[in-house]
Amino acid sequence: MCFLRVFRRVSFFAIFLFVSISAHSDEYLPGGAILFGHSGYNYAPSVIDDGTTEKFWWCGYGTPPGSTNKTDVIYYTSYDWGSKQWGSIVQVLAPNATGWDSGFTCDPSVIQGSFVNPDDHLTYGYAMYYTATTLSGSTIGTNSIGVAFSNDGINWIKYSQNPIINQQNPANTAPGVYGAGQAATYNFDGKAGIYIFHTDDSTSNGHRMWLRIANDGIHFGAPQLLSNQSSDGYTLCTNNDIAYDYKTDYFYGAIETCGTGRPGEHETYQFGLYRISGAALRAGQGPWEPLGYVNSAMTGFDLNHSPGLKRDGWGNLTSWLPMVSVYFAGGTNDPNTWNLTTVGWVPTPSTYALNRYAKYPDGHWVSTGYVGPGYNLESTLGYLFMTQVPNTRPIYNCELLDGIHHFISIDSACENQKPLGVAGWIYLTSQAGVSTAAIYRCSDGGGDHFASLDPNCEGTTVENQGQPLGYAKTSP
Repeated sequence: MCFLRVFRRVSFFAIFLFVSISAHSDEYLPGGAILFGHSGYNYAPSVIDDGTTEKFWWCGYGTPPGSTNKTDVIYYTSYDWGSKQWGSIVQVLAPNATGWDSGFTCDPSVIQGSFVNPDDHLTYGYAMYYTATTLSGSTIGTNSIGVAFSNDGINWIKYSQNPIINQQNPANTAPGVYGAGQAATYNFDGKAGIYIFHTDDSTSNGHRMWLRIANDGIHFGAPQLLSNQSSDGYTLCTNNDIAYDYKTDYFYGAIETCGTGRPGEHETYQFGLYRISGAALRAGQGPWEPLGYVNSAMTGFDLNHSPGLKRDGWGNLTSWLPMVSVYFAGGTNDPNTWNLTTVGWVPTPSTYALNRYAKYPDGHWVSTGYVGPGYNLESTLGYLFMTQVPNTRPIYNCELLDGIHHFISIDSACENQKPLGVAGWIYLTSQAGVSTAAIYRCSDGGGDHFASLDPNCEGTTVENQGQPLGYAKTSP
């Protein structure tokens, strides 16, 4: 998705689902933080790791050559695992003065292979698929997808016959129609055979993700509608990244969860990590299997969006499994706070610790992830599952509209307060053969709504009609 998207500095946490992202992350992300400083907004990263260098392309705020106008352009930088040094930030792709991509260039997806550019008949080692649109005066058109070629990932040559993918229904120019864009790519033959996953909202199917296939990286076939269903109850939205595990024939997706945007905000506060078998994906069947979630409750950012998976040059993440690394934009509703940051998923243990913290005079903060500065750990109340298992329901992290107090709830709308996202899943009842503890929600009569193992709420008011929110495991 193009202009605007924004991220903020994150205070990261060391929990079981999301940890500093790659095998090397702790070398340049101590405690979790922004990846690198760059003014303006930064989002929609495409990341390739070749074992010695991690390479980043992303959408940011910049000035095209020969212009004085600020707009979406594409940047590049790299991190050297040997020297542990970041390279320079370089603007590598920008809008043309006229034509189909005169408005902006954004949402890069970079893939390696062996690509013959029909314009000069030369072979290139990289292809970048990017979103762009026309600009006529102050009128921006709907989006399309183009391709550019490179041998070093920095100097790019745009294909003269761009765009290569337009929206399916060109007659749909209704206000708010996005068009075609937000490409994610996989090279299936090591040459120029490309799967491209992309957004298109011009058909009667609405805002959905589609798959097209090309054997030459340019001429893509008919679109296949992909499933947007998951087994956790969320409908899956567009604006995502896809990567492949060739050992198991599973595709992994970092995918935004529909319905997790707040009124008046540019982007969502939650996306999930999912996977689906190759056979089901190609057939457009569901559901996607949920693995975990990145949201405000976990990261401390108001918005968490535009994810990109760490992949090898051909779009595989096999080398790093069972860890899956996700880069994304974190920040507030002000796009100028959007910075690139990262988390990682590991499958075991399959639970989070539900911790209770306290800070005077603000009260308590109960969380499985992020807590603000100055809060001290009081106790671990139990353990919540990363994703839904039988006989569980979700617990949500919430913030009072005063912006100070935090609480947990079984209401996804957070009782008309500010939702921060799912914190984990808790048993509905005690379980035979499983050690559990009842979790009660309590109130001090003011803004402090906390959780306790005490059915009498330690002398305060018992909320939720005196019933426990659920039963947490007592061990991971």
